[in-house]
Amino acid sequence: KDLYRHLKIKTVEGIDDYSMMKEIVLRTLRGLNTVPDLIVIDGGRGHLEVALEGAKEVLGEDFSEAAFVAVAKSPDRAILPSGRVIPIDDTSAESLLLRRVRDEVHRFAISFHRKLRAKDLLRSPLEEVPGIGPKRRLALLRKFGSTEAIRKATVEEIASVEGMNRALAERLLRHLKGPVTE
Repeated sequence: KDLYRHLKIKTVEGIDDYSMMKEIVLRTLRGLNTVPDLIVIDGGRGHLEVALEGAKEVLGEDFSEAAFVAVAKSPDRAILPSGRVIPIDDTSAESLLLRRVRDEVHRFAISFHRKLRAKDLLRSPLEEVPGIGPKRRLALLRKFGSTEAIRKATVEEIASVEGMNRALAERLLRHLKGPVTE
């Protein structure tokens, strides 16, 4: 588990599984010194295709389709770049290993995704405003009680908070509700 890596999606807007898969393959392979013997893709044929595209882009002449397999659920199956589908519903050591790898990838990815979502839910819009650090944020919340109350306050009311000034108050309100009209 020491070799596990969390990767945040950087180049894909919205939810696009295939583009996200390609980005992860590109970034992962670019960061490696040697080409892996096997790359297991969590997903079906489409995920495998975009992973192969990304690998070709990064590896060039070092690229080999033989190093790839996709592992999909419902029904459990392995998909090879040739298009061959191999059921993995038996109890052989190989099938059990592929299922365990796939399930561990799911567990790891989902726990990371949940952690990111929880962090986003706890984040205050005040954290995104340049010049509003922890001390000013705390002073603002002590005076107004909530971000919504700050949004409804006037520039003068916000500027009167310790550590704040008119320019910073205007910047804060612009961020919270758009341009200030006074």
